[in-house]
Amino acid sequence: MERGLGNPSFNTLVQVAHALGVPVASLFRGDDAGSPVVRREERRRIDIHAGGPDEPTVTELLTPALTGALEVLMVEVPPGYTSAQSPFSHEGEEFGLILEGHHEVHVGDATYTLGPGDAITYSSRIPHWYHNPGDEHVRSIWVITPPTF
Repeated sequence: MERGLGNPSFNTLVQVAHALGVPVASLFRGDDAGSPVVRREERRRIDIHAGGPDEPTVTELLTPALTGALEVLMVEVPPGYTSAQSPFSHEGEEFGLILEGHHEVHVGDATYTLGPGDAITYSSRIPHWYHNPGDEHVRSIWVITPPTF
């Protein structure tokens, strides 16, 4: 990786970043923007979960920098996608708001089914993952503190 010869998976990058005690994005991002505004066309895309070449999951950073106390992400998840194979667990707290579609959020042993306008908050230390059980894309906003990416 150091010499640019490897193409590590996102899960590998998460492990390296957590071992170093830094946000994942610090491994591949440039200098943070000076403006507090993030224009739609200037959002940084983070390819965390590729659902396949035809229907990838899209994650965009809505905050201009990762040096603050939180990060805000817009996430679009294709029908049928699940992150069950690699649950997340990290320091902090998360808040999610579903804008479109229906989303299952699994936190520990509990499963919460959320629809448009529904929100959820939980400790990020509890293993968590999500699933889009429907036949339409899920679009959601996630606030994570402290920044993970």
